[in-house]
Amino acid sequence: MRSVRPTTVRSKTDTSILPNPNRSNNVIGETTGAQRNVISANTGYGIGLYGSGSNNTIRGNYIGLKADGSAGLGNSGNGIEIDDTVLNNTIESNTITANAKGVAIITGTGHAILQNAIYANTSLGIDLRNDGVTNNNGGKDAGRANYEMDFPVFSNAKLAGTSLDVYGYVGSAPNDADFANARVEIFKSDIDPSGNGAGQTYL
Repeated sequence: MRSVRPTTVRSKTDTSILPNPNRSNNVIGETTGAQRNVISANTGYGIGLYGSGSNNTIRGNYIGLKADGSAGLGNSGNGIEIDDTVLNNTIESNTITANAKGVAIITGTGHAILQNAIYANTSLGIDLRNDGVTNNNGGKDAGRANYEMDFPVFSNAKLAGTSLDVYGYVGSAPNDADFANARVEIFKSDIDPSGNGAGQTYL
């Protein structure tokens, strides 16, 4: 496994990207401060995965933040952008804010987006195909970004003491077999009038 060395805030003309876009099994960042990258203030995207690489991990980075974790140093492009035939990458435990979009998956499948704090970006937190909100259609399409995975629909939520019970489904209706065993993460959202707000605090 290849690790990418930690970096500090980039200049306003840089874009951070994997050293070789066709390599696989890279790790960018970690969850501790000494290993975290600060990828901010670029005129393009923060991190781009392109080419034919796979199984890369982007973990624990500040993307659009200052080195001390405060806001206000976003990238002009998307925080993380994935395109071409890149497959099966993991984006986890990053803080992604003040960019154009948080994560844009234009093409490619098998990308896991887990427990990130994504909030206060100009547009969507996560965008499949990089073309705005993709409505649920109840199916998967192998030729589309992340199979054009449907987003979860919550029908009810109940707080009892410190326990939160959430009810809903993934797909166009309950018991959609295409999304059986789908992993659903729950976040405290930054309120967005579109109804498609991002998740700032993982619950």
